[in-house]
Amino acid sequence: MLIALIPPRPTDAGDCLRDVLFLSGAGGLFQQTLLNVERHKKAERVALYVPADWLGELDRSAVPIQGFGADGLSVDSLNGSAKDGVLIGNARRLYRYDPHKLHTLLDASRTAAAAVRMAPELVASNEPFRLTSRHHIVGVRRLFEDMIEPTFEDDSSFPDFLYLPYQIVVKFKKQGAIPLDLEVLEQRLADMRIPLRRFRLGGQGLDLNTVEGLLGLLERMDARRLNQTDASAAIASTARLGGPLWIGPEVQIEDHAVVLGPAILCKNVKIGKGAVVQNAILGPNTEVKADDVMQNTLCT
Repeated sequence: MLIALIPPRPTDAGDCLRDVLFLSGAGGLFQQTLLNVERHKKAERVALYVPADWLGELDRSAVPIQGFGADGLSVDSLNGSAKDGVLIGNARRLYRYDPHKLHTLLDASRTAAAAVRMAPELVASNEPFRLTSRHHIVGVRRLFEDMIEPTFEDDSSFPDFLYLPYQIVVKFKKQGAIPLDLEVLEQRLADMRIPLRRFRLGGQGLDLNTVEGLLGLLERMDARRLNQTDASAAIASTARLGGPLWIGPEVQIEDHAVVLGPAILCKNVKIGKGAVVQNAILGPNTEVKADDVMQNTLCT
């Protein structure tokens, strides 16, 4: 089973990913894109897991959505679909990586949990250097394919992928939930005499906790889903539109305005006369004044 999970943060203040998922209508587009990932070959289904207190604000019709509480991921919520283990992908990041490398690693991890972090320096064509404490070069490698390597780095943040074989999931059933705090999880595993092995895998991607990352996610959206215009939108005949655009209800685009996609204009957005909007996510009731330029922007 493959899960895309949005790990909790210490505070919701400034949580860009939460803000775009909450957008009325357009939030479903982001949910679908988060789940548009390479399926693990053993995965029976894919679901998006979010903090339980988000559920009331989300459009839950776009993709299968489940909530998790402060105690972690409920084993019962997996609905018996974990017979081949559970692969939890960190949905706060979106990576490009070699899925076959990941699958090979997970297939070999039958009795241990595995935490995998993406490492851009292990992507093919890089040349990682080994340095002494005085910054003298003692070695160099030329990579001809994406690499995977064990690591002993003690990073307590949630990994890019966390894999739990079925035997481990069953052991957590008695406790009710799988902890999502990595330090707590590792201690629980240690109490059960189960190792947590850490790896780094060559991969490059986007940090969806940032505006830049979310705009990158926008660029990866399926243009067929993104290219929609609500019937109630009022678009001046002299306005110029180009690229995939999601134009919501009651949007107004005035004379000689230019809107270039990919872009999302939510309900009641107003683009003034002669204004330019490009590569932007504009939340409900946003106003771009006449002759203003708004590029590479998230405004929720």
